[in-house]
Amino acid sequence: MRIAWLINLFPPYIMGGNEILAKNVVVELRARGHEVHVLTGRGENLPRDVYHLSPVNFDLDRMGERFLGTRTPSFYESMRWHIFDFKTYWATSRALNHLRPDLTIVDNFSLISVAPLIAAARARSRVVVQANDKWLIYGLRAAGQGLWHTPPKQASTIASLQSFVQPMFRALTGKTPILVNSQFLKNAYVQSGFEPEQLRVIHLGIDVDTYQANEHKKVELGTPVRLMYASQLWAGKGPQIAIQALAELKKLDPENTFVIDMYGDGAPEFKNYLTQLATDLEVNDRVNYFGFVPPAQLAGAFHDHDIFLFTSVWDEPFSLTLLSAMSCGIPVISSTAGGNEEAIEHERTGLLVPPGDPLALARAILRLVRDSFLRRRLSTQASMSVRERWSFRKYVDNLEAVYRWTIEECVT
Repeated sequence: MRIAWLINLFPPYIMGGNEILAKNVVVELRARGHEVHVLTGRGENLPRDVYHLSPVNFDLDRMGERFLGTRTPSFYESMRWHIFDFKTYWATSRALNHLRPDLTIVDNFSLISVAPLIAAARARSRVVVQANDKWLIYGLRAAGQGLWHTPPKQASTIASLQSFVQPMFRALTGKTPILVNSQFLKNAYVQSGFEPEQLRVIHLGIDVDTYQANEHKKVELGTPVRLMYASQLWAGKGPQIAIQALAELKKLDPENTFVIDMYGDGAPEFKNYLTQLATDLEVNDRVNYFGFVPPAQLAGAFHDHDIFLFTSVWDEPFSLTLLSAMSCGIPVISSTAGGNEEAIEHERTGLLVPPGDPLALARAILRLVRDSFLRRRLSTQASMSVRERWSFRKYVDNLEAVYRWTIEECVT
């Protein structure tokens, strides 16, 4: 297959797991003999070859301005981000007309507008949309939602314009097949007005060879008990809940010492907020920050900690980090937000707690601390579950089958 892969960010430009997943899938598809061209923004660190093109009107080297809100956008910029970017549309159209792919994958265009999707829909290839979050809902259905970092006065105007243009965009894209990564996300799309027949659930997969269980890890807890958080430092991911739970543990179990090691990065303002929160709760000496780390190093970190905390309070579609921790055999406590319950079976492969509830999280931590048999059972069953159900190879097999079917359906 000759594939054009449209995406807003692509490694080494990373904001979350979706970009890493996209690159891994692209590499695997190429290894299977497919010709894959990546179409994304422009960046000095992108590979410079015929397989990486930059038609998207977005400077990846300044991605923090857009995705972390480090600069307030002008009204014109907000129009391009949330309504339509004509420069991106025309450049993407030219690139697709030149490549003439058998299939175009439209992956993620949060804060880019749906211009690349419209260009793909009007080009001469079959299109599949991969929606691993709600970006397509914001672009085609939910006027006024997803306007992150947009000043209030601008947001109201943008929302009005979206309500006018979104019906036209929906008409242009028709009933394009949409792949989502959880039943939870499929339900969200259906509730927003998408046809159920458009949507197909393919749960994500991870490289189980990278995230292997440590057969030699001791069952006994460390001193202090080492808790681990690994995700973006962003309010929706709930690192503040983990810090608040640490303060609860200090009151509930003063005999033990707990520390939280934070892996991931975020906006400077939010990191300052976390530091101040920990200071106010008198647990600042128990919180450590390690920034972003590559997958192999992250796997080692899972093995070096006692309990993994997944504290999302937003509608988490389906998390690769959660699967990675489970695969490594570290006991996991997760919130029930979004599609997390599709990854974890409560009291079989992990513990589930309500989102945004630090006391419930602290009590779940204490339960694992005091029950070594439960820790061992959850760890073993979680690792086995991931290897049986969510391997990366199986995930790509499923994608490849849909891609082939889509092309054949177009031909017939």
